[in-house]
Amino acid sequence: MAALGLALGMPLVVLSATGDELEHPGIAAALRFAWIVLYAGIGLWFASRRRYRLVGLVMTGLSLVAAIQSLDALPGDVPYTIARLTLLPVVPLSLFLILCLPEVRRVRARIGLPVLLTAPVLAGLSLLYLVFAETAPWAPLGADCRGSCAASAVQVADVPWAARSILVVMAVLTMGVMAVGTYGLYRSLRTATPITARTVKPILWFTIIWSAPLYPGLVVLAADPGPGQLTPFLVLSGLIRAALPLLLLGVVIAQAVRTSAVGEELMSRLADATDPAQVQAAIAAVLRDPSVRLAFADGAGWIDVDGRPMPETADDRGWIAMSLGGGRAGALSFDPGLHTQEERVQAMAALGSVALERARAEAELRAVRRRLVSVADEERQRIERSLHDGAQQRLVGMAVRMAEARDTLTTRPGDAVALLRELGLDVQEALHELRHLSHGLYPPVLVDHGLPEALRSAARHSPVPVDLDLGDVGRLDPLHEAAVYFCCAEALQNVAKHGGPDAAPELRLWREGDVVAFEVRDEGGGFVVGTLRPGSGLMGMRDRVEDAGGTLAIDSAPGLGTRVRGRIPGPPAPRSAAH
Repeated sequence: MAALGLALGMPLVVLSATGDELEHPGIAAALRFAWIVLYAGIGLWFASRRRYRLVGLVMTGLSLVAAIQSLDALPGDVPYTIARLTLLPVVPLSLFLILCLPEVRRVRARIGLPVLLTAPVLAGLSLLYLVFAETAPWAPLGADCRGSCAASAVQVADVPWAARSILVVMAVLTMGVMAVGTYGLYRSLRTATPITARTVKPILWFTIIWSAPLYPGLVVLAADPGPGQLTPFLVLSGLIRAALPLLLLGVVIAQAVRTSAVGEELMSRLADATDPAQVQAAIAAVLRDPSVRLAFADGAGWIDVDGRPMPETADDRGWIAMSLGGGRAGALSFDPGLHTQEERVQAMAALGSVALERARAEAELRAVRRRLVSVADEERQRIERSLHDGAQQRLVGMAVRMAEARDTLTTRPGDAVALLRELGLDVQEALHELRHLSHGLYPPVLVDHGLPEALRSAARHSPVPVDLDLGDVGRLDPLHEAAVYFCCAEALQNVAKHGGPDAAPELRLWREGDVVAFEVRDEGGGFVVGTLRPGSGLMGMRDRVEDAGGTLAIDSAPGLGTRVRGRIPGPPAPRSAAH
C-alpha cells in the first residue's frame, strides 16, 4: 500500500504544483507531499517491527488515502467526486491508527471495530450527499478550485433539505466517534500502570488538541457553511493530522532510547547488590516500574524475595522466566505495559540472573568463611583445653618432682632413685598425651597406612564397640582422606555422647569406581535434623566433605537412630601425594 500510495500520489503532487485546477497549488502540493511521504515512510518503519505491524499497515493505508484525496488535481467531475468521498473517513481511520498501538489494545478491543466501521459509513454518507448537492463544502487544505470548478459526478437532483440533513448526520457521527475515542483513551489512562501511562498520556493529549479545531469545524459544516468558512478549521486539523506519524514514531523511539541505556545503568546499580531484594530494587529502578517482583520456584509454587507466596501468572502482569544456577528456576514479574519492550525486559532478566548468582555465590562464600573461622576457633579452644587439662598439668607436676629429686639427691641419695623412676613414667605419660593430642589434628596412622587402618584405630579408641566393614579403597588425596576420617571420627564421637547404651554403631567404607563412600549408622535415640547450625559439629562434617568435592547426607529421627552417609571423589592418589 505504501508503494501504491507513493506511485499514485507523487505524480498528483507534481500536478497539484504545476496544474491550473487549484487556487493555491504550492500549499496544496507541499501538504499532500508531507501526508503521503510521512505516512508511507514511517508506516513502513512500523510494519518492519513485529509488535507494531498493525500500526504500520494502517499508516501505509492512510498514505494511499492521502494519494486518493489528491485526485482533485485532475480535471473533471469524477476525480473531484472520488477525492471528496475520502476526506471525512480519514478522521475515524486516523483515530483507529492510534488505537492500534499495543499499549491501548484493550481500548481497541472495546471500541476499535465501531470506530473502523465509521469510515465506510462516512464515505457512504458523503456519496449520498453528493447525490443531492452539486459540490461538497469540505475539501483538503489548499484544494479550493481556480476558475470553473468541478462538480459532483453522481448528482441526480438538487435537494437542499436532504443534503442539509445528511451534513448534520455526518457532523454528529464524526464528533461522536472522536468523543468515544477520546473518552476510551481517558479511561485507559486512569486505569493504566505507570509504564503504560507514559505512552497513553501524550496520545490522549494529541487527540484532545486535534479535537479542538475539529469540533468547531464540524459544527460549521453542519450549519451549511459558505465559501471559505471552513478554511481555518481545515488548516489546523490538517496540520495536526500530519503530525500524527511523527508523534507515534517519537513515542516508540523514546522507548528505544531508554532501552539502549538500561544495560549500562543496570550493571552499575547491580555492582553493589548483595541480595535478591537489592537486585529486584535495581531492576525496578532501571525499568521505571515499581511493581517489578522477582519470583523463585519453591516446590509446586513461587515465592518472592521475602519468602511470601505469589501467583505464577496474572492477567494484569507480565512474566518472564529466568534461568538460575544449580537447576533452580526464577522469574521476573513486571508491568504488562512493558510487553511492548520485550528485548528490554529480557535484557534485564538476563542481567538479573547473573547478579542473583553472583550475590548467592558471595553469600555462600561469606557463610563458608564464617564457618571456617568458627571451626578454627573451636579447634584452637579444644587444643588449649587439652593442653591445659592434660599435658600442661603433667609437665607442672614433673617440674615439682624434678625439684624434689634434686633436693633428695643432696639429703637422701637412696630415695632419689625411686623419684627418678616415677619422673620417667611421668615423661612417658606426657609423651603419650601429646601424641594422642596430635592424633586429633592429623593421625600418624592415617599418613602412614591410609583410611582403613586409621578408621580401625579410631574405632578401637571409641568408648562403645563399633562394628566395622572396611573395604580396601587404596590411598587417596590427603585432603580427601582427612575429610573421610574426621567425618567418621566425629560421627563416632556423637554416637558415644548421645547414642545411649544400645546404640550399636556400624562403620562402613567401600569404593564405587572413582568414588569412595562411607557410612556411620547407629540404633540410638536419634534426633530432629532440621537446619544445621553454623559452627556445629554436623555443619563442620558437611563443610569438610563438600570442600573436598563430596556430598554428605544426615538422616535421623527421634527413636529411629541416625545415619551419616557420604560420597567423595576417590581417584587413586600418586604415592608421593598419599605419603
